[in-house]
Amino acid sequence: WENARNLKQLEETAAQNVSQVSKDLETHKSDQMAQKSQAAQIMQDMERIQAEQKRMESEESALSWNLDGLRADLSDLKSRGERLGRNSGAGSLSSTPGSVCNTCPEAWIYFQKKCYYFGEGSKKWLEARYTCENLHGRLVSIHSPEEQDFLTKRANWRGSWIGLRDLDIEGEFIWMDNQPLDYSNWQPGEPNDAGLGENCVMMLSSGKWNDAFCGSKLHGWVCDRLATC
Repeated sequence: WENARNLKQLEETAAQNVSQVSKDLETHKSDQMAQKSQAAQIMQDMERIQAEQKRMESEESALSWNLDGLRADLSDLKSRGERLGRNSGAGSLSSTPGSVCNTCPEAWIYFQKKCYYFGEGSKKWLEARYTCENLHGRLVSIHSPEEQDFLTKRANWRGSWIGLRDLDIEGEFIWMDNQPLDYSNWQPGEPNDAGLGENCVMMLSSGKWNDAFCGSKLHGWVCDRLATC
């Protein structure tokens, strides 16, 4: 009987040990699952933080370009004021009655009293603007369907910068000749100021307009200037 009692005690002890090991194993599995879940949550948080960081960097870049545009506009206004000051009292230039002002520099194309230069080469909007100014012109201002048709026939198939922007007041588009938007040729659904702020305008190969990020590089840009007599 003594042996039987000892054997029973051993069986009970073994059963208790097995039960405890099973509980410990379940606890360990539960801890592992909790750790995996926590690790997954940490990864998601890191991805969100990285995405937010990229978004903030992109917004900072867009704001920087908008600031550059505002500074360029201010510089342009100052230059205009200086030129007006130098020319005051000198009288205004006017064409002789009956004369035809249709003379354009080499590589420029004449149309309705203006000369147009169709530039090619990868440029941001501000770079295209300065290039036109270096050519003694400015990014093109479009004021009629006839002028738009002329430009569309010569449009760069990869898109071209034009002189329309709303850098000063969102949604208030101004031409480089400081004239109001008296004619428009927007692509359906545009302007939409998508993404990180689209404050400069490009002309698509179809001739339609699309507001775009000023820091984007386009392969085409169009300058204009008045023809000379």
